[in-house]
Amino acid sequence: MSDCKTGTPIRNLQPISPQEPKAGSPGEHGVVLPVVLLAITFLYTLMTLFILQISHAKEIHLLYGEKVACKYAAESGIAVLQQQLRLGKWKPEETSREQLIRVGGRQVVMEMIKNNSKQIHIRATAWGKHGVIQTAEACLDPGTFAIRKWIR
Repeated sequence: MSDCKTGTPIRNLQPISPQEPKAGSPGEHGVVLPVVLLAITFLYTLMTLFILQISHAKEIHLLYGEKVACKYAAESGIAVLQQQLRLGKWKPEETSREQLIRVGGRQVVMEMIKNNSKQIHIRATAWGKHGVIQTAEACLDPGTFAIRKWIR
């Protein structure tokens, strides 16, 4: 056999064989792929858990904010009912009556639970987004309609 361009003969052609590991050294040919797959799987799992934790924290923050807004709306309902009692639009004898108002985009149902000569017990329940419900109750003085105590 000879080289095509120069015409010099090519000698000692031997087939190239893959290098075999030396005696005593461990074979490393199949280790890289499993290690890389294991590392990618670990990083993917870690990233997924991180994203789930962030979304869970955002949901908790959202629900807490809605709870506070509903509590404010319910307490505003108590104040509205208190004002209506002072103005005579709602009579203290009307214990079975309910009234629906909207405060800050939330529905609030106001009602008088019981009335006696010592106190007037009123309740306001607010319904918000995401199924959040908050209730505020108060006992009023029957003469001045001032809040004597909040019932938590």
